[in-house]
Parts: sequence; structure tokens; C-alpha cells
Amino acid sequence: GSLPTEWGQMTSLTELSLSRNNLSGRLPTSFGQMTNLELLQLFLNQLTGSLPSEWGDMRALQNIELAYNFLTGNIPESFKQWSNLESAAFFDNCLLIPDPDSFCMAW
Repeated sequence: GSLPTEWGQMTSLTELSLSRNNLSGRLPTSFGQMTNLELLQLFLNQLTGSLPSEWGDMRALQNIELAYNFLTGNIPESFKQWSNLESAAFFDNCLLIPDPDSFCMAW
């Protein structure tokens, strides 16, 4: 199945762990509304498409794990707004960091 866009309305949610669930489809832009989300684990699924720039609004995010999917494109500049980020796993996708030095300085 896919990730429901309506879940973006769960704005008080702090943790979402759906790894290894055979999820497919694109990442909903509406998840950017989850401004209290601290942990997002979606690794080992079959998710496709690009990372939504709207996700930069998830400023409480401390840990994001999107490894082992089929994501493509650039890591959005808006992700630099994740000032609380402690851990990020994007490996085994086809993602590009447009300006690696800029991201290293931001994190």
C-alpha cells in the first residue's frame, strides 16, 4: 500500500515507524505538516519519487531513516532547516546532495 496523504493532518504525532511494510508510491508532501515529528522511519520499503521540499517544515525532526527505497532526485535545500537532526539515513537510493559542503555546515 501507499502512505495516506491524510496522515499529514496528525500534527501532534512525534514518532512514525513504518519500516519493512512493503509500502510503495510517492512520499506525501502533506507530511511536512507534521511539525512535531521527531522520528520518521520508512526504510526497507518500495517508496519512489523525490523527497518533498515541504518536509523541511518538520523542524522537530531528530532522526529520519529512508534507506533501502527507490527514491530519486536531489535532497532539498529546505532540509537544512532540520536544526534538531541527529541522524539521517538516505543510503541505497538514487539521491544527490546538490552542495555537499553546504549540507555538512548545516548539520
